[in-house]
Amino acid sequence: MRPRVLVVYKKSTYQRYVGRAQERLEELIKHSDRSVEGLLREHEIHQETLKRAKQALRALGARAVLRYRPEPMPEEGTWDLIVTLGGDGTLLWASHLADSSTPMLAINSAPDTSVGYFCAGDGHDVDEVLASALAGGLKSSKLCRMRVELGDRLISTRVLNDALYCHESPAATSR
Repeated sequence: MRPRVLVVYKKSTYQRYVGRAQERLEELIKHSDRSVEGLLREHEIHQETLKRAKQALRALGARAVLRYRPEPMPEEGTWDLIVTLGGDGTLLWASHLADSSTPMLAINSAPDTSVGYFCAGDGHDVDEVLASALAGGLKSSKLCRMRVELGDRLISTRVLNDALYCHESPAATSR
């Protein structure tokens, strides 16, 4: 049976801002300003990693569903593997989607500009890391999660490294 893989990816800073009413940023890029010199390179590296991951999953026979991280996630049942393409932030975001029985694999898509402490690989070895993960050949690490309750009400059991307790309007907590 073909493995079912959910791939959650980030967009590069370049993708998030260029072409979206960010004329000043586009002007800086157009004139090769030092302040934005890494944006295009980081974007190209991220895109190449995403492309290589798609090709590798296809070659490995996986049934992969790709989602940009803020998009609604598919309600298609369970996954054999959740892969994140980004850095630790993408992994932390996607960790809320999985219970403790679903393995996750983080790949740092732009290691020059992204923190990937929890990542098993990066764009240079994405093919090998995906193949090894699907074959069960990667050493796994279990990360502890927090359980968040409010009074007698269970809020979440999927909290990994992040919990914010505040007023219903976050700005009100600073007053």
